[in-house]
Amino acid sequence: MSEQNQSGNSIQADIKGDTSGQIAVGRGISQTQINSTASVDKQLTQSDVVTVLGELDRMIRDAELPSDVKEELTLYLGAAKKAVEKEEPKKVLAADNLKTMAETLENAGKTVEAGKSLWDKVKPFLGQISGWLGVAKGFFWF
Repeated sequence: MSEQNQSGNSIQADIKGDTSGQIAVGRGISQTQINSTASVDKQLTQSDVVTVLGELDRMIRDAELPSDVKEELTLYLGAAKKAVEKEEPKKVLAADNLKTMAETLENAGKTVEAGKSLWDKVKPFLGQISGWLGVAKGFFWF
């Protein structure tokens, strides 16, 4: 922390750690607060997301679900995967299709035990790619 005499009327403070408190002294006060949190999560690449979507596809195809539910799930997942694979990924389109897929799977889980089991397995995968898609984890209803 440094102070200047009365001619400068300013105080400068470098505070590390928890900066939830505020410090203010004198006239013409100017404060700047910069919060940064370093993410310990690995930043996913487009290729990583395609791999995750491929794993979701395998899980859906292997699940003991009614064929009409599987067909609907793979339709939305396939559309999301195509949107992600584009040279310029269509993240909003992918997220919307995955949201519909998640809703379909969640509803299937209310009537079919295999759907609930699969929904529980799919949630972490959706959470893993939500940041790359630019949506909150809650976007997928969990």
